[in-house]
Amino acid sequence: MKSNFKIDKECYVCLSGANGDLGRQLVTDFYPYDCDFIFVVRFFDQQFADFLDGFKDLRFKVYECDLADEIAVTNTAKLIVSENKKIDIFINNAAVAHGSLFQMQSQKELHKIFQVNFFSPFILTQYISRRMKKNLKGSIVNIASSAAIDANEGRLAYVTSKASIMSASKVLARELALYNIRSNCVAPGLTDTLLMKESTKQKFINKTIENLMIKRIAEPKEIANAILFLASDLSSYITGQTIRVDGGMN
Repeated sequence: MKSNFKIDKECYVCLSGANGDLGRQLVTDFYPYDCDFIFVVRFFDQQFADFLDGFKDLRFKVYECDLADEIAVTNTAKLIVSENKKIDIFINNAAVAHGSLFQMQSQKELHKIFQVNFFSPFILTQYISRRMKKNLKGSIVNIASSAAIDANEGRLAYVTSKASIMSASKVLARELALYNIRSNCVAPGLTDTLLMKESTKQKFINKTIENLMIKRIAEPKEIANAILFLASDLSSYITGQTIRVDGGMN
């Protein structure tokens, strides 16, 4: 793949949720292309530090930020653009999941999910896209979910927050195309991550697999492949799109 993959030298990649399963996979996959990284994480813990130590001469900055805290997110966004004069790729990867039937869904939990999954990515993207506009180039990749398309029962907060990021991504694509900035979404299906394991019951996983053409859940690497494609110049004529990576939902 490396021989065909196109990422400019001295490319700056900003990644939220970098210390999650998919985030770490993206670091691993971007690393061979000599990128500079800007990580947004809730906590820069020892486990993530040890993971980064495994990459020789990795260039990175880490910004700790709780995406549930709107003021902290705004301050972090301002700090990122003030300290980094160039951001080429921005991947909105951080998310939380919550399961609840519509009649049982509390407004408090709904607000929390939207803050992390939509409002905070919205704030970060506002500031970072302004930096991209000055450089007249950029690729924004938002991580949505196939659940936002299929409207899975018992997932109201998660589904609607991810559907919102999908719609916003298309609006961004229209507004930013003039500045040579692309905006796309990846909508993963069930993926073998800690987030899935903590938020999805095994009986739902089994039921979903039965309805897939490829009878298994995804590996983080398989989702990362689609993200890298949309981030790179291989997708230079693709914007405003959502690519499902879900094993073929019947």
